[in-house]
Amino acid sequence: MISAKNFAAQAERGLRLQAGLQAKSKISETAEYCNMCADHIAGSVHFAVPDGGKIFNDGLKGLHGMPLRLPFPSMTVEFCPVAGKKTLIMVFQEETKIMVNYAQPSPLAPDTWIPSTAMTRLPNLETFSPEEFTKSEIEYQVMAPEIWSKLEQSTRDATIRECVSLGVTILELLEALTCRNVSLVNHQEASPVNPKRIKVGKLPIYETKVLVVDTGDDIGETIRTGRVVHASPRQHLRRGHIRRLLAGNIWVNSCVVGSLKKGIIDKSYLVK
Repeated sequence: MISAKNFAAQAERGLRLQAGLQAKSKISETAEYCNMCADHIAGSVHFAVPDGGKIFNDGLKGLHGMPLRLPFPSMTVEFCPVAGKKTLIMVFQEETKIMVNYAQPSPLAPDTWIPSTAMTRLPNLETFSPEEFTKSEIEYQVMAPEIWSKLEQSTRDATIRECVSLGVTILELLEALTCRNVSLVNHQEASPVNPKRIKVGKLPIYETKVLVVDTGDDIGETIRTGRVVHASPRQHLRRGHIRRLLAGNIWVNSCVVGSLKKGIIDKSYLVK
């Protein structure tokens, strides 16, 4: 379920309001950072993903051995990681790295948003390995040193963990985009009267994209990959998974395959 709606415009305005508050408090570096994030949003391509941030949730197997590349130089991704928690991920390509930070509404000042005090780097590897990624040391960059220096270590660690978690959501998005049966459609169209909306103090309505998976030709009892053919003798649940073909990845939805007459294979899966 996608409940996010125009978070990018909300965050852009909220960050500029937050920048004003920081400037009044003479926290100039943080004010500059808030404005930088707002500028990033204004120049980005916007995406919405399902609540929870999970797309295929298959351990990023579809990215194995592939280079990490953003489809656009600057992107935002909006969703609620947990119910009611508005989150906007900001991600951009910086030379050989993919940079990830985020913004969320401030619990203290109405209508303002606050950016993460640090951002993490995803390796722009030519041959991505999910196993190596989980073992690799986390690289991060402090973006609001005036605030970071006053935070307890536990709060700093929580910020980095949040960035890494949101980075995985970006990787899941990139994995989905490797599939030739996944396309982008507009979840929300940009308002043709955005200049007028802004002029009278209303939020602009930004174009926001979502992923659509076409699995219309996927159901069948036989899985064919190259020259390998496997016909399932007994009925069982086949989990959703990435199928790697020479022509490109495709996503295969969960479905029941096999013959009931030949028996049933009962599988239980633990989801973490």
